[in-house]
Amino acid sequence: GQHRDVHTLFVGNYADGIYAYDFDLVKGEILPGEGEYGSVAKAPMPNPSYMTIFGNHVWAVSEMPDASAAVYAWRFDGDGFTFLNSQPTGLPQHGEDPCYVATDGMGNLAVANYSGGSLAIYKVLEDGRIAPMDTLVLSGIGGPDLSRQDKRVQCRCHRRSGPYAPGRQELPHRRAAAPGLRPAAHHHGRRPGFRDRGTFRRYRRPEPHIGRPL
Repeated sequence: GQHRDVHTLFVGNYADGIYAYDFDLVKGEILPGEGEYGSVAKAPMPNPSYMTIFGNHVWAVSEMPDASAAVYAWRFDGDGFTFLNSQPTGLPQHGEDPCYVATDGMGNLAVANYSGGSLAIYKVLEDGRIAPMDTLVLSGIGGPDLSRQDKRVQCRCHRRSGPYAPGRQELPHRRAAAPGLRPAAHHHGRRPGFRDRGTFRRYRRPEPHIGRPL
C-alpha cells in the first residue's frame, strides 16, 4: 500500500477545547478517529484560540473577556491529553482576551493579553506545569484607532539574541503597585513585539521562580 507519514495535528477554536487528529502528510488528509469530529483526543477548555507546543506538552490560552481568562498546560501521550494545570493571565485585571502564547523551550512562557493590554511571563516547571505569574507588563500604547485600540497587545517573541529578544525601540517603564506582585525597578528597557513608544508598568513576584532568567 501507499506509504504513510502520520503526524499529530492539534486544532483550537473559539468553542470547547483542543482536538488532536492523525494527519497523513503524504496524502494531505486527516485520518478519521473515533472521537468527536473524527478526532483521536480532546482537551476540554473554553476558547483555546492559540497554542504552543514543545515536546509532548501543549500550552494554550483561553481567550475569555473577563477574570476567567487563563493559560492551560496539557501533556499529550499519543492517544489522549492529561491536564496539568492552569494559571490566570491577569491579576485578575489586565488579563482579558489572551490571544498569543509562546515558549522558548527553556522554561519560559509568554502570553499576550489583547483586551487586557498586557504581556504576562511565567516559568514552566520540569513536568510542564505553569508556575504562578512571574512578570506582568502593562501597555499604554494602543493603536491608531483609539475607539477600539486603546491598549491592545499582540506579541511575537523573537530569538535574535535570547529567549525573548528585545525589539528595536526603547520603551519606558514606570512603577506601580499590584496585589501579590511588586513593582520592578524603574528603568528604560527593551521589550518584544511593540512597534511604537508608550508607557509601561511592570510587575514581578517578590521571589522569582527557579529557571533561566529572561
